[in-house]
Amino acid sequence: MPGTLPAVSFVDPNGGFFDPAAENDEHPGPGPGIRAGQSFVAGDASLILAYQLIAAKLNIDNGSNPAPISSTITDADGDLDGGTIPQGVAASSTLGQDMTADASILDSYNSSLLTPMCTGPR
Repeated sequence: MPGTLPAVSFVDPNGGFFDPAAENDEHPGPGPGIRAGQSFVAGDASLILAYQLIAAKLNIDNGSNPAPISSTITDADGDLDGGTIPQGVAASSTLGQDMTADASILDSYNSSLLTPMCTGPR
C-alpha cells in the first residue's frame, strides 16, 4: 500500500551531517528508503538543531552538567524561536549556519566530549 512505513525503520539522528563516515543508516529494503529522507533532513538546519537540542535537554534532565552548553542552549532556543519544526532553514543561510554551529556544539555535548566525567554512548 503506497504511503505506509515498513515494519522496521532505522533512524540515524546524525544522518552523516557532522561526520559522513559515522553515518550508519542502512535501510533493509529496495530503493532509496531512509537515504531519501536523510537528504531532506540534511538540508534543513532547524531539524539538525532540533534533534541535538532535544537530546541535550534530555541529557540535562537526566543529570548531565549543563554548564558547558548553557549559552548554546539559549542561542538555539532563540534560533528556533518556538516555531514549528521543520522550518525549512537552508544550512547555507546565515541563520542556518548559526543553527548548525549550535548543533555541532550540542552534538559534542551529547557525545560526552564536553563533559568528561559523564559516560555517553560509546
